[in-house]
Amino acid sequence: MLGQIVRKCRGAIHHLVPPGAKTYQIDVETCHRWLEEELYVVESFASEKEFLRKAGYYQAWFNCKRHKSYKGNTSLNLMRETYPALKTKALVF
Repeated sequence: MLGQIVRKCRGAIHHLVPPGAKTYQIDVETCHRWLEEELYVVESFASEKEFLRKAGYYQAWFNCKRHKSYKGNTSLNLMRETYPALKTKALVF
């Protein structure tokens, strides 16, 4: 179902990660670790609204400003290497 939605809305094709292909998930797992270390451990949240606000700011910073040293750039600039017309708001949602 997700594949059909992605294809219909964006013309993209959704692929599942092959079983046992752990290296396919390395970026996702690294992002989860950074999220834990840079947001959850550092910040406190008095309410759901405050959590969503801070998480939104973190996401914008992480995708557009945070330099990923092992990849040599920000996520936004790395994506623009493949999609030059990519708007910043595509990575801040």
